[in-house]
Amino acid sequence: NSCYGPNELAMRFNMTSLQKGCFLKATNGAVEVRFQLTRPLRFMPKLRTYVANIEEGLLDRCCIVRLIDLELRITVFCPEKGEYGLEIYGNDPKIDGNTLYHIWQFLITSDSGSSTARNIPLLPTGHVGAQSKFSLFGLSAITFADPFIQTRCNEHNLQFNLRELVRSTVQL
Repeated sequence: NSCYGPNELAMRFNMTSLQKGCFLKATNGAVEVRFQLTRPLRFMPKLRTYVANIEEGLLDRCCIVRLIDLELRITVFCPEKGEYGLEIYGNDPKIDGNTLYHIWQFLITSDSGSSTARNIPLLPTGHVGAQSKFSLFGLSAITFADPFIQTRCNEHNLQFNLRELVRSTVQL
């Protein structure tokens, strides 16, 4: 599809793009798109390209999605120099069930690849941060508002508030 920007379905999600335009330039192979939301929704990005030397499945791990308060952030790491299409699918779980709708599209040009693209673990729909049961158990993060933490050291201290004692496990 060569139509970029929001489509007619985007209006029902009542979201505002925080960047100008739908043609984006990646710096060092990375770019971030942000939206202001009026209510929590579910999103799934899909990165597409015709760049020839990209192995199958790599594009599925090149996007990281996080919701900070009511700001949606999608960080894209382009694995190689070239043009990419970023399709954003949305869902209101209260109305849509599990159906995702194509609502927005961006064209990204990157003059270099990002080594980060090959090092991101495969996450369910690219989401990092609090999952649906996190607040149900009375948990809240203290140390990092943004769950996408990039580090150059081998150790980080993550702290959480608890309403009551809860048994938990952590997986890296």
